[in-house]
Amino acid sequence: MVNLKIVENAVNNDIFIMRYIQGKCYPLNFCHYKIDVSELANGEYNYNYKLDLKIKYDDKLICESAVLRINYGSQMHLKNQIEYEYRALEYLKNTGLTPIPIFLDCSKELLEKEFLVMDFIKGRSFEYEKDLAYGAICLAQIHKYKSDYKCDFIEPENPFAAIIDECKDMYSKYEASRFFDSNIDKRIKVIFNSAKVKLEESVSFEKAELTLINTELNSSNFIINDKKCYLLDWEKPIIGEKEQDLGHFLAPTTTFWKTNVILSKKEIDNFINVYYNIYYNEGDNITYEFKSDNFYLKFKEKVYKYIIFNCLRGLTWCAMAWVEYNDSEKSLINEFTFNKLREYLKPDFIDNIIENFI
Repeated sequence: MVNLKIVENAVNNDIFIMRYIQGKCYPLNFCHYKIDVSELANGEYNYNYKLDLKIKYDDKLICESAVLRINYGSQMHLKNQIEYEYRALEYLKNTGLTPIPIFLDCSKELLEKEFLVMDFIKGRSFEYEKDLAYGAICLAQIHKYKSDYKCDFIEPENPFAAIIDECKDMYSKYEASRFFDSNIDKRIKVIFNSAKVKLEESVSFEKAELTLINTELNSSNFIINDKKCYLLDWEKPIIGEKEQDLGHFLAPTTTFWKTNVILSKKEIDNFINVYYNIYYNEGDNITYEFKSDNFYLKFKEKVYKYIIFNCLRGLTWCAMAWVEYNDSEKSLINEFTFNKLREYLKPDFIDNIIENFI
């Protein structure tokens, strides 16, 4: 397992600094350098380290920060998970709203795992209570962006069917485990049945314009800096409908994960309206005036449909993760996650979701 000391030794190495300098397009004739390393928050399948670099030239000193990211697994079952994430950052780098990738290392010369290095973005944590409009603006601008960078991202033929298949796969691990609880199962089956009904209805929905979507939006993946919102984590991007991202971001299974917030219908509708105004260039980007035109109502209806599917996705992921955590199959064990999983799999929590969103 890679640790802080191993990373410190790996980055304070001439091979690393040359790759870094080339990735930043800096002159190669530096005099000396020093890189301090500290730990950042970990994900469920990755470790992140902050690099504070000092690069000395004859006439100047460059002081800046970057992030080194290592993956320990792939939720998408990819052999090249870190490369897939790097390509997404390459695709999005000109948006000004995501970290700029610096270099990708799959050689395992410096570390036993493949890793990427990207810019560090300073800022404060995203807060649902005051930053929803900034989040809507950020997502609308990212979803509108079209890049000339060519990369084969995964594109499900039917996104609703793909989510149900993913949920079945995750939930099967819980069903087959010694931690299976019939009291929880009957509640999750209610959401499965609702999603299946919506899936049958999906043939009547026109497929929206496709774009690169994140699929894993939660508050901890956003940073606010000077009233501007940035989206940091691109572990599971696909080509899909923008409404899928919005449904994930607004779902109670998402908002409650890193906070204790569950958005009201009014807050959700306000967010959808701000996003719609930006994406379709309809004036003031923070207006909360509600629209009644048919196109807008269909757009909003699809977002709410994705909220249902993402509630199912969130709960079945928790069920799978509960098994992994209790069986200690994961390389990374996070105490916060363990305690949050326990909350999500309480009957009262699931009942609240069924009553208000399903």
